Amino acid sequence: MNFLITISLFFSLPLLANDLKYSLGKAYNKDGKVVYIETHEYTDNNGTIKQLKTSYFKTDKKFFAELLSDFTISPYLPEYTFRDERFGRIDRTEWNTSKDSLMTFTKEDSEAEEKSKAFKPKENLITGQGLHAYLYRNLDKLIKKEDGTKIEYLIPKNQDKYNFKIKTLKHNQAENKVTFRVEMNSWLLRLVAPHIDITYDTKTKDLLVFEGPSNLLTDDKDGQNVKIIYQPGDKLEDLAKQAKGKKS
Repeated sequence: MNFLITISLFFSLPLLANDLKYSLGKAYNKDGKVVYIETHEYTDNNGTIKQLKTSYFKTDKKFFAELLSDFTISPYLPEYTFRDERFGRIDRTEWNTSKDSLMTFTKEDSEAEEKSKAFKPKENLITGQGLHAYLYRNLDKLIKKEDGTKIEYLIPKNQDKYNFKIKTLKHNQAENKVTFRVEMNSWLLRLVAPHIDITYDTKTKDLLVFEGPSNLLTDDKDGQNVKIIYQPGDKLEDLAKQAKGKKS
């Protein structure tokens, strides 16, 4: 089942208004090898994320994919465009002119025809990096909710939405860390479907670790599970500085 592979996401909401913030993540496969790097630039207005740019690079720093999200109309249903230059894959969302439907578009590769479908917004419907925005805004509430929280997650690539449950997996107050698990709401589907675990700093609300199916396929178009470790405040050029420091 591939509906979880597009929930791989990032971003940490800054605390200051109109700030431009950065973060860098290294994605490791099951063998502990770095398979790609992602960088993030995002802006905030009074504690609400407005725009976010995620760029993906090979380990040699060669760019190959990008995800642009705009939260101007909705905090949890952003307009976004994901492009993977390796295959010509495009997934995107766009509000219609009356703002009463979110249009989803998907194109598997450069040879495929674009598919589209409209969805009506509802209170618990989330898509793309809106999931992070939901976790951030409700961090304290989600930690306290022992029975978990139900959401619907919309995946443009699949032209469908799915019922998920968010629950607190671990809460380490001494280290100011909390890990949420996002999994299928149905216990039967949980037996066969993957889940994702997302760890935050409870004081800064920075995203620290993502574990689960990646939104990026391998070069052979296979799915992959990754563990992404984030370094809030870092940019791509900081990798060169770190490598230089290790050699000296």
